[in-house]
Amino acid sequence: MSRKILGFYVLCFFHIYVTSKKIRTPSYIKPCSISAPDFEDCCLSHGKEALPYILKGDRRFGIPNMIPLTIPQIDVDAGNNLKILLKNIEVFGLDKTILNKVKFDTDAKKLMINISIPQLSLRGNYEIDGRILILPIRGNGDLDILAIDGIYQYNAEYIISKYKGDDYFDLTEKDTLDFDLKNMKIKLNNLFDGDKKLGDQMNKFLNENWKEVLSEFGPAISGTVRSIGRSIASAIFKKIPYHELVLD
Repeated sequence: MSRKILGFYVLCFFHIYVTSKKIRTPSYIKPCSISAPDFEDCCLSHGKEALPYILKGDRRFGIPNMIPLTIPQIDVDAGNNLKILLKNIEVFGLDKTILNKVKFDTDAKKLMINISIPQLSLRGNYEIDGRILILPIRGNGDLDILAIDGIYQYNAEYIISKYKGDDYFDLTEKDTLDFDLKNMKIKLNNLFDGDKKLGDQMNKFLNENWKEVLSEFGPAISGTVRSIGRSIASAIFKKIPYHELVLD
């Protein structure tokens, strides 16, 4: 996914401005003491408690309901030989997200969040034209991508910014999303101007070679999860002071 499109998506749906009126910390956001030996376990435990509330959305932070999540457009960065555009995408399965690990490195100012999503489904419309692996492909129509048993790791760097006398977490642009799947299912309707035989053959090829195909469709998955992780973190960090999230 291009940075321009991803940035536009984040701005449209999740961008949070720090206002002069500080928002009261919600009950589901609980601090942890950095000096405690169980700091990371505390972050994980409190994160697991907060996640269901966050996924249902919180207007005070500008976080939308993610069950399901709607994305107007994803411009997939698949290289020069293949163009993929996804539109009106609905993302299902985020409500089953499992938080595996949370790590704060306050010296290096780095954050790591590791999650599992049993079934992440992207449904909507697609436009595709070019070559995928060794075969030509073109079409437009309905799309269904199912990412099965995915483990996703979000890594980010942050700085501490001061605003009106309080310190706040502020994520930098140095963030990444790595993931691994056990399987992926792809269904593209109306390939090759609706030629059912060619379309069925191509869908069979895509699913039989899903690991190789993942290099083409992977940016749509990683870009979606990355933007969700970044936007949730940014929304909370920009509204709640550092000392209310991390106790010295």
